[in-house]
Amino acid sequence: MVKEVSTQVLRARRQWGARAVLACLCSVAFVCISGAIGSAASAERSGTALVNIQVSDGKDFAAVRAMMDELVKRGITATLWMSRTEYSPEQCSYLRMLSQAGYEIAVKSETDLRPLSYDEQLRLFGELAAAIKQCTGRSPSGFRATRFSWNEHTVEVGRKLGFYYFMGNIDGDPRFGDVPYFSRDGFLGLLGVTTARYPDGSTGILCDSPASRNMSPQEFQDILFATIDQRLAIGKPMVFEWHPASTSRPEEGNPWWQVFINFLDYLQSKGSAVRFTTGRDLVLQYDTCDC
Repeated sequence: MVKEVSTQVLRARRQWGARAVLACLCSVAFVCISGAIGSAASAERSGTALVNIQVSDGKDFAAVRAMMDELVKRGITATLWMSRTEYSPEQCSYLRMLSQAGYEIAVKSETDLRPLSYDEQLRLFGELAAAIKQCTGRSPSGFRATRFSWNEHTVEVGRKLGFYYFMGNIDGDPRFGDVPYFSRDGFLGLLGVTTARYPDGSTGILCDSPASRNMSPQEFQDILFATIDQRLAIGKPMVFEWHPASTSRPEEGNPWWQVFINFLDYLQSKGSAVRFTTGRDLVLQYDTCDC
């Protein structure tokens, strides 16, 4: 079972890790390294893959809810990115239910972060996080922006607000990937969406929105299935993103919604070879100072 740890504990662990990492490496290097990646490495050796399905919200909350209901019905743990500063009582109740059931409610900004200052990002993410906490009673662990934009202030903002991890643009920076790593100071986990070769020869993330601009639903499904098989063979984690309020609307006759359903069926057909997790807990499995 994936470890469940509160945001406060995660934050304390990162703060402790930054101070203690040198002593850890010097005195118990082998134990620290093997213990830190033990669960993740064990999964890779056994051919079991951690899978994080991410759902991004949009203007149609009913569509978002329909996709999340499908995941709940199947017992698939996932991450939901929310970008609002205000929620209706009904929406709050639904988010609280998801959070209590083990689903991650994380922060997404619909604003391009590249031109924003430190103070602007601090205010932006602070307001978004406060709205989620007011609904769920829990501080969100993950944050990101539209199109995975970021700049030199973003990681510092995340650290200041007590986030545990950040979703980055792996096309723009080769450090980001679906195998998490931590920033140099050890305070913030960094994670990206899994990539694959598109039909035109380019490399892109496995997300329905950009894929819909480059290929047909059937082509995307073929790429999803091939990637799942490839990564299951080596036990590597996978991160996928979906947009129910736009591309993969949960409507009869929408081929992108059918691809989503087929994708879930295919993953579940793999049985115990797949472990569904949140983005937060996927990062935790690779926490390099869990020693």
